[in-house]
Amino acid sequence: AGRSILAAEAGAPFISNPAGPNDTFPYPNPFNPTLGTPVKFALPVSFGSEGIKIEIFNLAGEKVKTISGTNEWNGRNEDGNFIAAGLYFYFAETSKGSKKGKLTVIK
Repeated sequence: AGRSILAAEAGAPFISNPAGPNDTFPYPNPFNPTLGTPVKFALPVSFGSEGIKIEIFNLAGEKVKTISGTNEWNGRNEDGNFIAAGLYFYFAETSKGSKKGKLTVIK
């Protein structure tokens, strides 16, 4: 909890994962982008945050958004529009590893 507060105050990517040292997860999940709070992707501590890149895909496998340098996403696509409600997949990577997972978007 303390590390998350320090990361928030410093504006740094939050990379600690209390669920497990090798797990990744988005929070909140489900995520509602219209509420104005971004979704954050927690990555394993061993990944660090150097070279962080997260790609978001829809169920058809089409890339919706690429995020670089941060683990936060506002729920907007590359055109700046809010994405539709549904299930999305993400692929997160840093210079030390990669993970994938699912995210549910509600409105």
